[in-house]
Amino acid sequence: MTQTEVYELLVLASVVDNRIVTEATARVWHQAIGHLERQVAVEAMYDHFRKSTDYLLPGHITAGVRRVYERRDREARRAQGAIERQPITLDRAKFEADTQVAIAASRAAKAQDGIRS
Repeated sequence: MTQTEVYELLVLASVVDNRIVTEATARVWHQAIGHLERQVAVEAMYDHFRKSTDYLLPGHITAGVRRVYERRDREARRAQGAIERQPITLDRAKFEADTQVAIAASRAAKAQDGIRS
């Protein structure tokens, strides 16, 4: 975010918590949260105001942005669909073999995506 965008975020917050927003305030906040995406930071701010009575601080925005990304990741995984359920059998050897195949497939997919298992 630019310093101007941080200033605008603080002005939005001031409507709720009556804070006084100055250029100096925006400059300091920009040092703390300027690396964040504006829209995600705004979403985190609204989430904070919906769920908390605490006075909004830069750390609330940073933590909220992390929760926004986690929520988006969860929703993306859900959109991909559930893992297909396998029928329950009493064949332990088959179960263990299928489990090893699933583990190997998962590791291969993570390796392609560059994720350490």
